[in-house]
Parts: sequence; structure tokens; C-alpha cells
Amino acid sequence: MSTQPPTRLASEDVIINAPMSYAGSAQRIMRLRRLAHARWAVALLTILAVTLVLTAWVVVTGWYVISFGLLWIVTVPYRLLRRGSRKRKAEALRHRELMDTIQGAAAGSAAAIVTSTAAPELSVAETPAIDAPAPPTLTE
Repeated sequence: MSTQPPTRLASEDVIINAPMSYAGSAQRIMRLRRLAHARWAVALLTILAVTLVLTAWVVVTGWYVISFGLLWIVTVPYRLLRRGSRKRKAEALRHRELMDTIQGAAAGSAAAIVTSTAAPELSVAETPAIDAPAPPTLTE
């Protein structure tokens, strides 16, 4: 018996941390684990991901030494601007998903209201009365 993981919203996949940070690089690399479905594949991809994270952290450490050690006056404002941009992108994506959900619920409610108000009118018009007299004919 296999269980399907719940579907993810697009906003859940947005990573706000910088790619050249310890947390951002680890989060991006750990996404590899989603590709596996079997237990052995998850274990293998986890080992691969941990190895890649450690390698990325060595590169990130070198990046920090160079960028913040030599170019800190340029790097700090740039990092702050980019983080703000990623946050706004994530917020816009969450807002779009919320609006889509609200519009879908409103459309469903409108359809239910139209169906419920139109159904009694149709049923009354289509059903003949049982005790109604026969319509008069021209010969009488």
C-alpha cells in the first residue's frame, strides 16, 4: 500500500534564502530527495544530497571570505535587495493562490445558487396538474 504525498502549492516551493548561503544552498539541494519514490532511492538520494550540501558549504565559505572580506561594502546592500525581491515574489505567489481559491469557491457557490433557484421553477412548469380539467375544444 503506497501513500501519495499531498500536492504542494507553488508558494511552498519558493525558497527565500540566498542560493549562496548555507541555508539556501541546503534547501535547494535537499529538493533532490523529492525525486525518489522507493525507500532505497530516498536513502541513496539523501546520501548524495548530504555530500552535495557539504561540498556547497565549502564553496559558500569561500564565497563569504571573498565577498564579505574584500567587497563587503557592495555585497551587503545587494544581498538585502535580493532578499526583499524573493520575499515579494513569494508573497505575490501566495496572494495569487488565495485569490484563485476564493474565485473558485465563489464560482462554485454561484453555480449552486443558480441551480437551486432554477430547479423549482422548471419542475413546476413541467409537471402537469393531476386534477386539472381537460382543455376546451373548438367543437363544444
